Amino acid sequence: MKKGWIIAAAAVLLLSAGGTKKDSGNDTTSATEAPTRTVVITTNTPRPTAKPTPEPTEAPEPTPTPEPTPTPRVEHTYVLNINSGVVHIKGCRHEKRMKDSNKQEIVCTREELIAMGYNLCDVCNP
Repeated sequence: MKKGWIIAAAAVLLLSAGGTKKDSGNDTTSATEAPTRTVVITTNTPRPTAKPTPEPTEAPEPTPTPEPTPTPRVEHTYVLNINSGVVHIKGCRHEKRMKDSNKQEIVCTREELIAMGYNLCDVCNP
């Protein structure tokens, strides 16, 4: 198939390449007339095909996110040094050294102690 159209294109080029005719030695084309040439070029490039537009699909229903379960309020009994403002766990070695007059037991959560402005012991880290 390719050879056929190449040969046909070459034949058109050869025929149109002459441009002038000589008739018994006289040139029949005038000086103002330009020779016309026709060139036919064909290619075997595949044409792009139209792709079908996909049909819209329904969006899936969003799954509800479960609400986080609240962490249970964990209260402990802490020992507060009212003189220094440091909080200890019962049984901490620093709690054992405190004077009884500086000790105060408090029942609450760790977050509440921090919110009240107390410092946490570096040894027992309540």
